[in-house]
Amino acid sequence: QIIDRPAYNPTPAKPKVQMIYMLGMIAGLFVPFSVIYVKDKMNNKVKDIYDVEYIAINGKILGELSHKAIGESIVVHKDKSTTISELFRYIRSNLQFMNMNKSNKVLLVTSTTKGEGKTFFSINLGITLSLVEKKVAILEFDLRKPDLLNNMSIKTKLGLSDYLKSESMVIDDILIKAPQSDNLYVIGCGEISESPAEILMSHKLKILFHELKKRFDYVIVDTSPIGHVADAFTLAEYADSSIYLVRYNYTNKADLAIFEEICENRRLINPMIVFNDAKKENKNAYRYGGYAYPG
Repeated sequence: QIIDRPAYNPTPAKPKVQMIYMLGMIAGLFVPFSVIYVKDKMNNKVKDIYDVEYIAINGKILGELSHKAIGESIVVHKDKSTTISELFRYIRSNLQFMNMNKSNKVLLVTSTTKGEGKTFFSINLGITLSLVEKKVAILEFDLRKPDLLNNMSIKTKLGLSDYLKSESMVIDDILIKAPQSDNLYVIGCGEISESPAEILMSHKLKILFHELKKRFDYVIVDTSPIGHVADAFTLAEYADSSIYLVRYNYTNKADLAIFEEICENRRLINPMIVFNDAKKENKNAYRYGGYAYPG
């Protein structure tokens, strides 16, 4: 016969379930946060527009381009409107808006390293400008690893290097009408030389730009990356403005110091930044000249 039932605690002494639940919740929050934090700190690529705003005091932000399909070289067409083609049209308007009191006949396009989209930008900006009845010439001045004519499906043997080395050759010998627009012309790099820096010292370079500025409304100069060679600085004296390409998730943050040094020492005339390859995680807003447009 039970005289007095024994006292007991229904909660077991071990294992302590509440403690396990609490530790599990803390781990569930802490571990993912730590992984994201470490991954972010170890990522040295430019992720958004704010990564370069602090060095863009002397250089204007000209615009931002969205992500394009791999292998797609030409995205601007006369009778077709897409997100990225409209962004090129915003940049076209911005060139006039940001430099109303300056001539923008010669635009030098460069970047820190290969693969940031300077040739892609040069081609499509040229097409965009030509669609408003502007006569445009694109110069393939990357004399080391040219790919502008290949992207435009144009084949030619003679080009800039041949013209600069020859005393008898004239501009019409190397000027080609592009099939993409009635007002668009291109000049290829010509024969690839082992000494492109010396070719750029030719006295005919001044004659080339003087003649092109008389014949065209815009001259776009696609140059070599300034992070590797100094060709762009040689051509800078002939430019009215310079456009510097920065590509999301590709350009190293450390390389931005090159652009900062360019702005501080004024090594490029009127430098402007274009952000390339913006995806959903990058484009909080498209900005132009200090204004923001929802992405």
